[in-house]
Amino acid sequence: MIEHLAPNSYIMPDDLEKVCGKLKEGDILILDSPYALPPFTAKTNTPEDKRLFICRKTALWLKDRKVKCVGFGNGVSIENSNEDVCAFHDVLMEENIVFLEVLENLDQLKKDVFFISYSPLPIKGLDSCPVRAYAIEGLAEFSE
Repeated sequence: MIEHLAPNSYIMPDDLEKVCGKLKEGDILILDSPYALPPFTAKTNTPEDKRLFICRKTALWLKDRKVKCVGFGNGVSIENSNEDVCAFHDVLMEENIVFLEVLENLDQLKKDVFFISYSPLPIKGLDSCPVRAYAIEGLAEFSE
């Protein structure tokens, strides 16, 4: 959870450095903030929408850290502008980094480190599909 940024701020590499000290190559990083708003609704990109933004610099930081997947809670806008979202996707999709968009119930998690699993449909050539993602806290192999 990125809590130190003002509403409608971009998540920049320095911000990620502050909250991702435990991140290792091959990890999954979930981005969220306290500014939750359901995406792709009539409130999207209105004055009521205070979510944080992603951009090319965010993606390059994630690429350099070699994450295998990045997920988004409802506190991060994945549709604020085509320029930002396309750049983010272009950088990470080139590296086959998976996106988990519109994750729900992240507020139920009590730990920063947990096991997460997701299973896409095995359709050749598919670039997106719904998945059921779930998290388990307290496993020894996935704890601080």
